[in-house]
Formats: sequence, structure tokens, C-alpha cells
Amino acid sequence: DLISGNIPFKWQYGSQTSIVTGTDSDFSGAGNWIDWSGGSVAVSAGELQITLETGTYSGGQLASVGTNGKKYRVKMDLRSDAGEGDIANVLVGWNVNTPADDNISFQKFTVTEAGISADFEVTVKGDGYLRAALETCTGQIFFIDNVFVYPLGAVALYDQSSITANNWF
Repeated sequence: DLISGNIPFKWQYGSQTSIVTGTDSDFSGAGNWIDWSGGSVAVSAGELQITLETGTYSGGQLASVGTNGKKYRVKMDLRSDAGEGDIANVLVGWNVNTPADDNISFQKFTVTEAGISADFEVTVKGDGYLRAALETCTGQIFFIDNVFVYPLGAVALYDQSSITANNWF
């Protein structure tokens, strides 16, 4: 990647402030995450526990995150429950239940008991609900923590080389 002022080019125009904050991010208390499509959510020891209902598409969601058509960087830690083993195809992002090729706005992960750290870019498509879910559910339990969503796009980048008497003073 190209670098400008020690900032990788792909990140130099992104915000450094997450739009998911406080208890919705660190789960130090009850936040605004709710169950989705039969799943259940509860804060447990500083993590959000998501218990999946048997069937299709179940998980947890956070409303009013992101704007349709805008690009974001999503970071979060995920782990499966002790004794659960690996959980394949955990969906994280927006519009997770409409995976048509022209509407993909999520990523799939295999979540392990040891835990993984997800870090990806995605363009929001759909209703503005950030979700962590599974398509085919058999009562699995997984946890999320340290959720951050950073808007990507143009923000001011002031380079000292452009400062001249005519431009800045």
C-alpha cells in the first residue's frame, strides 16, 4: 500500500472514531444490542453472549449503525462457548440474511473457542442493523467483544508540505 505521512493510503481518509461506543462496544454493562430472528443476547463477564435458536438466521443486532451505501471498517473479537468447538460461517455485517452477490455487506468467519479478531471493510447495504448471526443454527453459543465500526471516506488530511503563505496564512 502507498503511504502518506506514515499513514497507509487505504486508511488515511478514514475516521479514527468508532460509531459504536460505550457499552455497545465493550459490554461493560447493558447496551443496545438486541436479539434477532429468535436469537437471544445477554451481557456476560464483559462480553455479549449470543445464543442461537435452532433454524435459519438467528443472532444479535445493533440498530442504527452505518448509512446505506457508505463504507466502514469493522473490528470485533469473537469466540465460541467452551465445549462448543468451532462454529463455521458466522456472519458479521449488514443485511446478512440476503446474501445475493450484488447485496453482500458482511463477512463470514469460523469462530473458535480460543477466539478470533475480525477486521474487514464493507459497504452497508440494507437496513442499518449491524448483525452477528448464523444462517443454519442448532442452538450454538458465541460471544463478541471490542466492537468498533469506523467510517471510511474523505476526511481532511492536512499535509505540511502544502502550507505556504498563499494557502494557509
